[in-house]
Amino acid sequence: MEKITILLVDDHKLIRESWSYILNSDPRFLVIGETSNADEAAEIAKDKRPKIVLMDINMSPVNGFEGTKLVRKFSPGSKLSGYPCTRCPPMPGACCKWVPWGM
Repeated sequence: MEKITILLVDDHKLIRESWSYILNSDPRFLVIGETSNADEAAEIAKDKRPKIVLMDINMSPVNGFEGTKLVRKFSPGSKLSGYPCTRCPPMPGACCKWVPWGM
C-alpha cells in the first residue's frame, strides 16, 4: 500500500516532532518533511509534492493563510489543512473561510 506523504509546517519544534511521531507511528503515513516557516514549506512542497500539508496558521513573518497560497503555487495537488494554536476568537471564522479551498 502506498503511504500518504505529509509535510509538517509549524514554528514550534515540539509540535512538529509530536505530529511526526504520531503520524509515522501509523503505517499509512510518512512524514517527508518538516519546517518552521511557510517559505521553506513552499520549497519542500515544490521538491517533494506531499499529498498533505499540515500547517500552523499562527506563524510569522508569513502566516499559515499566506503560506498555503505559496504551497499551492508550487504543489497544486497537495491537500492543505491548517490548525490554530491559539485561543483568539477571530481565528475559527477565518479558518472556516480558508479550509474549504485548502482541502
